[in-house]
Amino acid sequence: MLTYRYLITKIYFGFYPKGRPLPSIHRLSRLLGVSTVTVIGALKMLEREEYISGPELGRTVIYNPEARSGLPAGILAKEEVLRDIYQGFALILPPIFYDGFRRCDEKDLVRLEEILEKDAFFYDEAVMAFLSFLINKLGNPLMLDLYHDISLYSYPTHIARCAANIGLWTENYKRLQAVLKEMAALARREDFAALRSLLERTYFDYDPEYAAHPLSGSFKSPYRWGKPRLCNLAAAEIISSVDNGRYPVGTFLPSAASLSANLGYTLITTRRALSLLNGFGVTKSLNGRGSLVLGADEGRLRVKWREPSVRKNILLYLQAIQMLVLTGRSVAESVFPHVKAGSLEAAKRDIQEAAASGCCTAAVAVCLRLIIEGSPYSSIREVYGHLRELAVWGYPLSYIPPYPRLGDFVEMLLRGMEESDGKSFAEGFEGLCRTIFHSSREKMISVGIAEAKKLKLL
Repeated sequence: MLTYRYLITKIYFGFYPKGRPLPSIHRLSRLLGVSTVTVIGALKMLEREEYISGPELGRTVIYNPEARSGLPAGILAKEEVLRDIYQGFALILPPIFYDGFRRCDEKDLVRLEEILEKDAFFYDEAVMAFLSFLINKLGNPLMLDLYHDISLYSYPTHIARCAANIGLWTENYKRLQAVLKEMAALARREDFAALRSLLERTYFDYDPEYAAHPLSGSFKSPYRWGKPRLCNLAAAEIISSVDNGRYPVGTFLPSAASLSANLGYTLITTRRALSLLNGFGVTKSLNGRGSLVLGADEGRLRVKWREPSVRKNILLYLQAIQMLVLTGRSVAESVFPHVKAGSLEAAKRDIQEAAASGCCTAAVAVCLRLIIEGSPYSSIREVYGHLRELAVWGYPLSYIPPYPRLGDFVEMLLRGMEESDGKSFAEGFEGLCRTIFHSSREKMISVGIAEAKKLKLL
């Protein structure tokens, strides 16, 4: 649907003019970060609605602007939601782009310059391709998915703004392309301090109206990142209950029907969740008795490391942790002043209890809870809520020694909380995530998940 919204908006406002063929399926797939199947599905919808001709005629635009009264309902996102996204993502995107630049060699930098000089249907396409290339250097599909998802979600409203003042936005994109070339030159000279500063300034200078506009608070239809996989969410909730002792080791979980009623998921979704837990070594099913909660020794032996769903979810976990490493400091420091005193005290107690029990990794979950509760940005709450759900899939790795040494970072977190020092809190959170990333990556490689080698920190 997001791909369809992108294409129909560009056709409606004349950026893909009547009589001109659309970009090829493969070009659209690369530009938008979606599969060719998704692109073909969107093109078929446009063909049925008589915006474009069929493939036998080269998928040429046949839409006549005078024949219709406006865009279909629901195409444009609300501007207040997009302002929230723009301001919230100032904490997420610049650190990711910066890391991408640092990973570029000379061949990559030449390629980036070529992207900006290549012909495009509009200047924005070259910019999207440039930024996608940077994120792709991190080897993290989760980050790339977020960038494309947020771009496609925002794009129709952005194009409507461009169409209202095409001259202004054409000049904006020309200036942005020049600045991106300057960034590539700074990366070539390894002047990374100047590069980071230019990235942060450029983000806000690009759209000063959205950057400075006050936010209105909650929204009826906020941004949602992707489609929730309900069986994963249900499994994550059960794991959290096991972790906090609600379902102790050696006891049986409630029946699938009871869990379904308690968690609010359908029975089939709950059963799929229980199947996932068996694959992760959290439980084992005993015929006629139910799902037994396992301890670490037996759980490790029962983890189905070769099962595709297990490998996929553990890889998503590592991708989420890498994203927390790159963005966690800026997000945590920004959110800290907004955290309520009661929430801070509760979090401090939880972290102290986790440290006393030897489970320092639980401090990450506590910090994520604080960030999600305290952030003034709906978009940050959505993204970090998604990352928190994915972080649960690292559970099987907790069975494998050695365990990461996190005490220094926990002390830094607690000191930041006690002294109301957001910088110390943010540094402690980043340090926790970085140490856990390195430990988890090595463990994944040790059990044969070779794909983890592609994910690295600088």
